[in-house]
Amino acid sequence: LQKRLAKVGRMLLVLCVGVVAVVAVSGLMRGTPPLEVLMSAVSLAVAAVPEGLAAIVTIALAIGVQRMVAQHVLIRRLPAVETLGCATVICTDKTGTLTTGKMRVRDVWAVDRRRALDVAASCCDAELDAGKTDGTGDPTELALLVAAAEVGIERARIERERPRIDTAPFDAERKRMSVFRATEGGATLYVKGAVDLLLPLCQDGVEGAVEANAEMASRGLRVLAIAVGGARDERDLELVGLIGMADPPRTEAIDAVNLARSAGIKTVMITGDHPTTAEAIAREMGIVRAGDDVKALVRARATPSDKLAIVRAHKAAGDIVAMTGDGVNDAPALKEAHIGIAMGKGGTEVTREAADMILVDDNFASIIAAVREGRGVYDNIQKALVYLLAGNVGELLVMFLASLVGAPLPLTPLQILWINLVTDGLPALALVFDPTDADVLARPPRQPDEPMLGRAQWMTVLLIGAVDCAVALGVFLWT
Repeated sequence: LQKRLAKVGRMLLVLCVGVVAVVAVSGLMRGTPPLEVLMSAVSLAVAAVPEGLAAIVTIALAIGVQRMVAQHVLIRRLPAVETLGCATVICTDKTGTLTTGKMRVRDVWAVDRRRALDVAASCCDAELDAGKTDGTGDPTELALLVAAAEVGIERARIERERPRIDTAPFDAERKRMSVFRATEGGATLYVKGAVDLLLPLCQDGVEGAVEANAEMASRGLRVLAIAVGGARDERDLELVGLIGMADPPRTEAIDAVNLARSAGIKTVMITGDHPTTAEAIAREMGIVRAGDDVKALVRARATPSDKLAIVRAHKAAGDIVAMTGDGVNDAPALKEAHIGIAMGKGGTEVTREAADMILVDDNFASIIAAVREGRGVYDNIQKALVYLLAGNVGELLVMFLASLVGAPLPLTPLQILWINLVTDGLPALALVFDPTDADVLARPPRQPDEPMLGRAQWMTVLLIGAVDCAVALGVFLWT
């Protein structure tokens, strides 16, 4: 919007200077007094410039901010209201944004299910609440603790009976977490992590694990490997089992993905899940359909640094990119994107500071609702601009034609300012309050090089301006 309005401003400047120069030169050649020529030039300049445009645009964006708050979206930078309306790609996290964020254990592949859940609970930092159904901490760990609690395994008892000696926390590179605990007769290492990275570290219990992992992943389950060992160095481990978990998709997010597709917006799902799991979820949500390039729409096993690369790749392809994030490491990607979107519930303060907008409910559907409002804001600004320019063209033609034929000035600069104040203010403001068109998401996104006013809009401006001029100049010459 800023680029397009700057282009319109430059065009008006050239037009204004050109017309003023023609009138001034012709007036001086006819022997018109210099003061009268100056008054004519000033009048033309005043008539050419839509003085109320800056205020109208600001108010339109502010109204957009107000409407987006009702859609659970907080705007931190005003121009993002309109930029969101021309987004062509939305890169979004899966967990908590496309899904409910409530992980639950759905399947356990193990010789001893209870032992597998005991090992998993021994390798967690989350805390369950008194009801044993929820708590604080990582959703994956909470799901493991809930499943363990259902068979009578409590983390508090584990901490008492097997005190923690050392911890190697989960990170995006290792994709596993290890806890070293004191046990009877020595110490034991408890490990949980990504199957493809943990299996190579296991010497025992791996038979059939690859097939079990593939089967669970094909059902859209997120699969964790659970292992134990006798040393701290995560070598020669014993695979205890695989645990498959699911985070149900938000129903409204599925509808929003379909709306985004109809609006010409590509949804790219970014997740740390196994590629098979990620693809199954993406197909369930409608992000991937028959004939789509899965690799272009689903980024599995993604790290925060991958997000930055994804944004840059889409920008290089000419896309207008929106990117979601919640962690500190997501901040660079949010800064790089045209629209950085932070999570309001689970996001860090650093991420929110780097973002252009904040999702209060962490819901993908709210992004699409905001896109709808953003497109409506642009439409209303365009309507107001057409209205303002039509009036200014009428004034310009009246003054220009009167000067060319040597008639007295129909309007003084002060009169033009008064007309603009009365006719450009409230009527133009009324246009920016227009409700968003029902079919706004049925259109494709605007192209980055598309002008603010197309052929149809300019025809409207010139037609209305000509009618204004004919009526005003006719009445003036008649009287």
